[in-house]
Amino acid sequence: MTSTMTAIRRRSVVASSDRGSDDVKITAAAVLDRSVLPEQKRGEMSFLSTITEFHKTYKESIQKVFVGIATAIFLCVELHLPWISTNENVREVAESLAIALMLTCAVEIVGTIHSMSRKLSEADSGISFGPQTKLYQKADELLKQLKKPIVVTFYHYSGQMIENQITDILDLGHTIHLFLQAPKTAKGLGSEFQSERIRLRLSALAAEESRRSARLKIHLSEIPHTIRAARFGEEFVILGWYSYGKIEKARPGHPGDLLNVHGHDMHGILIERRHSSFQESLTFLKDYERRLHASEVSERDLRSSLGRD
Repeated sequence: MTSTMTAIRRRSVVASSDRGSDDVKITAAAVLDRSVLPEQKRGEMSFLSTITEFHKTYKESIQKVFVGIATAIFLCVELHLPWISTNENVREVAESLAIALMLTCAVEIVGTIHSMSRKLSEADSGISFGPQTKLYQKADELLKQLKKPIVVTFYHYSGQMIENQITDILDLGHTIHLFLQAPKTAKGLGSEFQSERIRLRLSALAAEESRRSARLKIHLSEIPHTIRAARFGEEFVILGWYSYGKIEKARPGHPGDLLNVHGHDMHGILIERRHSSFQESLTFLKDYERRLHASEVSERDLRSSLGRD
């Protein structure tokens, strides 16, 4: 897990920028040159290799058990054949061999059960790896099990993919801090498409905030987002990342776009508080939040910024 956290830290390095600057000082070309996709692919391959090795070990153990059981049963049946029953020496050897094989089978079975239990325990040890869409679905289930309200913090580019989840979380009585990319940053990086998505989401959030201003706080950052994550109080976190790629085919309605942003379709990690790396991941996200230099915006500020951008 330490290596995983280190890899994510490398991806979280963000370019420094003056908070008061009106111009985004990062070009699309610079982002493309720093694409994190190769590292992400290597991480996935490493994970898949580990799973493949587990499966191989499990499969071989089961094969040994069945071979042993089959051999033992075969010999037990053979013991009843006339030519063995009439030959005392042969019968004793066969019985001894059958007993030895049965003991070997018993050892194999116990070892396999122990191995399976250990793997099941590891699988349910408070960490999950998979598509972020599924991780956020699991987060919904975990939230419903909580007995008291918490503060949920999202670090997302536009927030479009968690629109329904935001409503559900507010309905459960929790508070939300939503960190989004500033629309002009997305446009400056080379994606008018993403800029429009953010503006549309902010318009919807402005109406949402007017109804539940006490429990929905919106923060905008001009620093390019590299991490797609969520912090669910002190209970669990989801860690993912954004990948910036070059557009191969012009997007309808946005022919001048240079940049494609991938986030929800990337894999991620859900870490619960019972996992040994939970506190480390929590500290990492708090540090990332500080580096975003985001500013909280009110409903009035939102409407004003949408009119300017």
